Amino acid sequence: MSGTEGIPAVHGGEDVKYRGTMGRLILILLAVLALFVVISMVILIALVAIGRSAYLDALGNGALPRDAASDIFDQVSGFLRHGVRIVAVVALAVAVVMLILGLPLRRWAEQGWHAFATDSRTAWIAEHERNLMIGVAALAGLFLLAWTPLTGGRVLLLLIIGGGLLAVIAAISAPHRRNQSTIRTSSSSSPSD
Repeated sequence: MSGTEGIPAVHGGEDVKYRGTMGRLILILLAVLALFVVISMVILIALVAIGRSAYLDALGNGALPRDAASDIFDQVSGFLRHGVRIVAVVALAVAVVMLILGLPLRRWAEQGWHAFATDSRTAWIAEHERNLMIGVAALAGLFLLAWTPLTGGRVLLLLIIGGGLLAVIAAISAPHRRNQSTIRTSSSSSPSD
């Protein structure tokens, strides 16, 4: 008698399908829970605002000046409001990430790429690769000259966008460059009479 008799056998296709369905279900559940946290944090912020108004309205004329009382309340509740905002932003980020992970992004990306990357389009980009790269660099330079006030964050953003565009142009052109180099080497290496 072997030790695995009591364990039900799960066959490849069923197990993979089960794990995929459960994985998506867990991602959707986490996204919904994170959205509920965001909603509860928004309600908490609204309740703090209502509580502030009620507190200031309940003050008598001789107790404390209204400006001083509002400053005291804002100082005391400031950490709560900032903490609630941080929790809401993190929960919203978790919800977005879980929703994105649950989507069939790979299939959509492949369909979009095949619709865009026809042979004529990629060949045109490969033929005009140098001109396109010079155009991207010139536009980035014009934005650097025209964007005021120019800050480090804006320069970094422009470098990321420009570098991304240059990388996309190079990636689209790469298969055509490889084909041209193999054509050149095969024709140049053939023996001449």
